Parts: sequence; C-alpha cells; structure tokens
Amino acid sequence: MTETATTKTAAKRPARKTDLLTQILAEVKATRLKIDRSDLPFRGGEVPEHGRAYFELRGTDWGFIHADRERTSRDGFDSHLVSRMFKALAIDFEDEEAEDSRAYAQHLLIEIAAYAVAAIEYLERGGQ
Repeated sequence: MTETATTKTAAKRPARKTDLLTQILAEVKATRLKIDRSDLPFRGGEVPEHGRAYFELRGTDWGFIHADRERTSRDGFDSHLVSRMFKALAIDFEDEEAEDSRAYAQHLLIEIAAYAVAAIEYLERGGQ
C-alpha cells in the first residue's frame, strides 16, 4: 500500500473591498497630480486685494447664514463648505501675523477638504 501525501491549501480570502475614503483620496491625489499648477498665487486677478475684500464680505454673509442654519439644525454641506472657503480666501497674509494667518488658512482648507470628502460619501450613499 502506498501512502499519498495530502496537502492542505489554505482557503483564500476574498479580496478586500477598498473603503470609500481610500477611493476618494486616491482620486484626489490623481487629480492633484494632473493639475500641477504650482505657479498659481493664492488669489488671482489684476488687484488681488480687491478679491480679498470681496471674499471678506461674502464670508461675513455666509458666516451668518451658516451660524443661523447650525443654530436651527438646518445646516448642510453647502454652508460648511462655502463659509469656510470665503473665510480662507479673505485672510490677509500681509499683516504682522502672516505666519499665523497662513496656518489658519491651511486649517480652513483642510476642513474644506474634509467636508468635501464627507459630501462625496453622502452622495455615494444616495443622498441628495
């Protein structure tokens, strides 16, 4: 009688589905690489200071709109995104505290990115 060796093969796990956040961040990274506009200033136009003043006015408006919506539990991604964007674009980098201003602008832009990702996730789940 001959003995045959039996080998057990481990059951293969099904491929892990990439979570939505990873997919979104991969798309953001790919898009960022395509943009490649390191030559852009933070604010454009013939007189960027005029744009900053405009953003400051709109930021004040949207700050009130957003605060009112939050107070009455009617806020949405729109007010979170728009109020922060206007606030970031209105920051004055020429003052004596320019370094703090840059850090605050970066903080706001990161919050904008986070809300944008959350809005994409909301839409992916079928939200309207």
